[in-house]
Parts: sequence; C-alpha cells; structure tokens
Amino acid sequence: MRTAFLLLALLVTSPVAAADSINAVLGNASWEGDPTGASEADRIAAHLAFVERRLRAQQASPARKHLLDLLAAYRERGRFPRRTGDAYEGRRPRFVDDRGVFCAVGHLIAMTGEAAFAKEIGRNFEYAYLSEIDDPRIDAWAVRHDITRHELAMIQPEYRPLVPWEPGTLRAHLGSRATEFLFDCAREHPAERTVRLRVAIRHNAEARNPVVFAEGERTPFKECVAALAQEQLQPLWIHESERPAHLYVLVVLSLRSPNDMLEAYLDNTQLTFQNTRCLRQGPVPREGQIHVSVAQRIRVRVETAPANRAVASCVEDFVRRHLPFPPGRWSLRYERRFTFGTLFEESLLDRLARGAIGSSRCQEPASADSRVVVQTFADENRIAVEVVGGSPAFRECLRAHITGSLARAFAPEGTDGSLVVDNDVQLTFSLFSSGASYRLRVSRVE
Repeated sequence: MRTAFLLLALLVTSPVAAADSINAVLGNASWEGDPTGASEADRIAAHLAFVERRLRAQQASPARKHLLDLLAAYRERGRFPRRTGDAYEGRRPRFVDDRGVFCAVGHLIAMTGEAAFAKEIGRNFEYAYLSEIDDPRIDAWAVRHDITRHELAMIQPEYRPLVPWEPGTLRAHLGSRATEFLFDCAREHPAERTVRLRVAIRHNAEARNPVVFAEGERTPFKECVAALAQEQLQPLWIHESERPAHLYVLVVLSLRSPNDMLEAYLDNTQLTFQNTRCLRQGPVPREGQIHVSVAQRIRVRVETAPANRAVASCVEDFVRRHLPFPPGRWSLRYERRFTFGTLFEESLLDRLARGAIGSSRCQEPASADSRVVVQTFADENRIAVEVVGGSPAFRECLRAHITGSLARAFAPEGTDGSLVVDNDVQLTFSLFSSGASYRLRVSRVE
C-alpha cells in the first residue's frame, strides 16, 4: 500500500507534457485563454496568485499563513529567475539563477531562516522539479511550515528557455522586467511613467553585443533603466548563431508609479486580528488608521480605536515585515482606515475546535451518539463546551482539553488567559474513534 501511495505521489508531482506549461502539476490552469504572447512575468505572477488563492481556501495554521503571505510579497515584488543558456529544451524550473534570485519555493525557504539551505538546494538541484529533489530536509522543512511537497510542486514555476531574438520577443522580455526596473531605479532617482528604449546591434565583426539607450531627454532614471535592460540582455545572447547581424528595435516601457504600487499592495493587505495575530492585553480595538512613509527609512504608524498601543505596535511590525519596498531616495506616502474584523469567525473556531479534539489524549471509544457542542457568548465573554456520550471521566477530560485549547488561542498575548469573545457562534461535531489508542476523529454536524 505504501509503495502504491509513493508511486501515486510521484506521478502527481512529476512534470506534465503540456506544451509551454507554467507548472508541472497545474499546467496552465492559472491563465484564462491562450497564454501565447503574454509576458513571462505576467504568466508567473498569475500562476503564483492562482496557487495562493487555492491554498488560502484551505484552513491555515499561523506557520502556513505566514508562508502564503511571503508568497504574496514575492509575487508583488515581481523579480523572478531567468534561464541563461542551459541545455534543457522547453520550460524548466530553476531554483536560483545567476543573479541569486530564488524561485518561489526557494524564496519561501530562504525567508523562513533557511537561506543557506536554499542556496545548497540551488547548487545541487538547480533545474530540478520538486519530485526530483532527493533531500529529506525539504520534507522536514515542509512539515514545520504546515505545507506538503505536493503543494510546493504546485507553487514551483517553470521558466521559458532562450529563444531567437526577434523584436516581439525582445519587447516582451524587457516588458516583463518593468516592475523590477522600477524598484531598482526609483530607489535612487525620481520615477517616470514612460521610458522609451532603443536596443541596437551594430554591424561590427568584433563586438555584436546589444546596446540599450534611452530616447528623449536624458535623466538619471532613464539611464538607470537602460543600464538594467542592457544587463538583462547580455547573458541571454549565449550562442553566436543566435545573434542577428543587425538589430534596431524600439521598446516602450509603461511603468506604474511607486506610490500606486504601494497603495495597491497595502490596499490588499488584510490587517484583521486573524491575519496579523495582534490581539493583545487591554481594550479590544474595532478599527484603526495606518500611516506609511517609505524614504531613506520606512515609517509605519498605527492608531487604534479604542486605543491600544500594544496592538498598534504589533500591526506596525507586521506591515514592516511584509512590505516589499526597500528604503531609498523615493518619497512614498500611504494612509487608510481599516477594521480589525471579527475574531470569533465560524471558520476559525471550526478549525481550532477540530484541532483540539484531534489532539486530545482522552482515551475511550466514542459511542454512536458522541458529540461535542462548542458555543460562544459575546455578551458574557465566555466559551461553553458540552460533551455528550461516554463516561463522566471521558466527558470531563475532553471538555477541559477543548476549553483550555480555545482559551489559549483566544487570549490576548501577555495576559493570564483572559478571553476576548466578540461573536456568538455555535458548532456541533460528531465523534468517532479509531486505532488501539481510540484516537478521536471528528465530523461537523450542520
């Protein structure tokens, strides 16, 4: 049975044969319509957003949710690996490229304190699919962060190989790097919305490398973008036979303003208690105001109503950790009002109650009518747990375990365990047991 399961897992995570597939597991499911002609960066970003939505639809632990937040920030940053003259045909993963840019999976590993491990995988398995990476530390890391190897394989993009340079291909390639150019150049120079580049190859037998220069009035920002564009093209022209004898192409880059990008990112960042895990001792805020400025320093200021400085400081730290904008010479401003949402949402209480029941050590076979009723009372600020079926000792054991688990989950940090209940919810679960230890299983009764 175990052998059959392993074979099935390998089949599920092995490369698919679909032409121009962006992912070995999901193919091109992330792209609506024909992806032909779409920029590489757009296809990768669309795939990562698609997988992120799919994984967020499942119940998530704090560790898993942190990974998905890191994935979202990576996608927003828009800096992805490139292929530079390897021997593979068609699309292929690349764990880390010649610039040190990690793929999405490598980025998640590096950003969770395992940068050295991520670099080691890049050295040993640079172009490998997840199913081909023969290193048990991948699985151990995945367990610690509540994600499976199969889900990592769903995330892992495949990147297109070198192609003969034609004007359309060249425009698409540089266009896919527009966000990267903006981030790198707007840090030091005032950003511009449109940059017109000329890419030229001169008739010169001794040097036929591309030259990129900016049209129009010369500005530091345009010169920076042109230099980065030329840097992008140099390593891609590997084989002499692929270099055209003459080329003169106009590439127009339309760039979003850095402030628009900051607004889009923060508008989509949920600052709820569930997302930030910032419930703290003291008054429970219902709403807040956030002020962000990005210049030589990143400043984040949060005010809450009612006022709670501990909550505000926690949200400030959360935003700083996830903000994809590095300090620089730019001057960005953002502010908005937000709500902290309902803490006792039904889906969260459902997940935590299931986890508490499944982790209990109350050993007794569950009877046919065994069930657990969990109910919250906002007016009374309490949780009630009722266990039906089984011996008195079993009922009290399970009731105490569930109550204690939920109390720890919903008690503000730094308190003696005082609950904060802000919603009325009632959930009923039926119980059944399995195995010699009578491990409890649970199903929801609607």
